[in-house]
Amino acid sequence: ALASVKTQAIASSRERILACDSSKFGVDSFIRFATIEDFTHIVTDDGTPEPTIDTIEDHGPTVTIA
Repeated sequence: ALASVKTQAIASSRERILACDSSKFGVDSFIRFATIEDFTHIVTDDGTPEPTIDTIEDHGPTVTIA
């Protein structure tokens, strides 16, 4: 149910920003509500490896390290 609400929120948003720390990248999850391409911008911490940032940006979103 929660994943469905998140999916609908992403679909109806003009700008889609994901804020997550570096521990979230490269981890499999039981539920998926979006893909990297669904976001316009990703904000993460400085623990995110440069190759991961490059891959994210290759798929569309801009990345900000905060």
